[in-house]
Amino acid sequence: MTTPSPGESGKIDWSAIISVIGTISAAIIPLLLPTFSDQILNKPDPNVVVSPNLDGDGRKALIHITNHGRSPTTGLSLTMEAPKKIMSVTNLFSTEDIELDNNESLKMHEPTPIDQSFLKLKIPKLVPGDGSMIKLEMLMMDAQQNHTYYNYTVSAVYDQGSIIGKVLKPAPPATAGQILVNFINYIVENSVLVGMEVALIPLVYFILRWLTNKFFKRRWISQIVNGLITLRVTFLDESNPSTYQPYDEYFTLNKFLNKFKDQLDIDDRILLTDLNIKLFWHSLAGEYARLKASNQLEGLKLKQLLRRNRKTLGLIERALRTVDWAKYKKG
Repeated sequence: MTTPSPGESGKIDWSAIISVIGTISAAIIPLLLPTFSDQILNKPDPNVVVSPNLDGDGRKALIHITNHGRSPTTGLSLTMEAPKKIMSVTNLFSTEDIELDNNESLKMHEPTPIDQSFLKLKIPKLVPGDGSMIKLEMLMMDAQQNHTYYNYTVSAVYDQGSIIGKVLKPAPPATAGQILVNFINYIVENSVLVGMEVALIPLVYFILRWLTNKFFKRRWISQIVNGLITLRVTFLDESNPSTYQPYDEYFTLNKFLNKFKDQLDIDDRILLTDLNIKLFWHSLAGEYARLKASNQLEGLKLKQLLRRNRKTLGLIERALRTVDWAKYKKG
């Protein structure tokens, strides 16, 4: 079995990782500042979605209007051109007043004749929030009931800007290129959410790293202390030195020192480093003793091994007596 040397650490260069995350965040966040400023300035964010083939009927479509922003949308004017002439529009549900282009109000659950291929609506005010919405049913004439039409054109202008409405369509078969396009579109359409996620990456990283270090530190310290107590009893018994093979104690202490040695007091660091080297030697010595017991090694001087054991026992007792393990658990 190959045993690593006491200085072998395999540590991750956390400073380099932190530097890369900081560089990426510094490059991306400024690009998203305009979007963040929209949220800070409480601007509206109206959305218009057309769902064709309502209730499995190709003649019908659902128009869903919402405001995902932080302030009311005012002076909203919606224009939609349908694939066929529009027979009527019905206000299925609305939390706001809706008027046709001729100032006629759309009453709830009452079909209103249109008899033209386009529809114009006026919504004086649309407040933000999930509870504020408008749902309209549009019925086309000369359209096939078993055919789904997608060629709707939807546009909305309001006092603060303008938008193009969305028409829901079946998702095409996923390809690598389409996945990339969808990912880019998601970033563009949800830039506020993506920006917040990117900005939170360093904070989440530091929190997770702190929690992970806290967990492993407490766990390793408990294992070290329990292991040293067991070793103390073992080293006090000089009748059978061939059983001294502290592999687990060595590896645990070695990991602890590699990760947290900079947080230790200088005297504790020197003591535990010296003890770690001794435990490393005993791991090898245990192998030698086991080989000798099976007549595979000659010339091992057990008196020399006992002297080393006594020196190690002194370091173990000092580590248990003088090192403030409770302080390091809290730190």
